[in-house]
Formats: sequence, structure tokens, C-alpha cells
Amino acid sequence: MFHFEYRLESYVPAVQRKYGYFCLPILWQGEFVGRMDCKADRGAACFHVHNQHLEQGWVPDATFHQGMQNAIGELARFCGCTEVQ
Repeated sequence: MFHFEYRLESYVPAVQRKYGYFCLPILWQGEFVGRMDCKADRGAACFHVHNQHLEQGWVPDATFHQGMQNAIGELARFCGCTEVQ
């Protein structure tokens, strides 16, 4: 769908995962441009970004990087985290 193959890899055996346990799609300006594997450690109030995978051939610009930083901060706060790593 949308020329973007996605599956929640938490249901895939660890050795067969390509992007990460809880990989989320990244939607930018109406286009799926990548995936981000992240985890909220609510006990430590820390939001961890393990990996970010961008679609092959897609080149981000400074606006994307700033937008991702803002979005990750919002998601961290939503999850009750005060720190991002």
C-alpha cells in the first residue's frame, strides 16, 4: 500500500528483523520516507531512538531533520519521557 512495505517486526523472530522490534513508519509531506525504531523507558523517563532507516534514494533536507527532532520530542513527551537518546 502506498508503495511502502511495512510490518510491525515485534512479531518477527529477532534474527529475521530488518528494521527493529517496534519500528514506526515516517510520514513526511504526504510520503512515507522511512522508519524509526524507538522505545520509551518510562521508568527512567528516557525515550530511546535505536535506528532510523530512510527509503533508498530519498534524500532529507534540513527541514526534515528539524521536523524529525521536533516530532521525536513530542512523541517522547507523549510517552512521559523527559530525555531523548
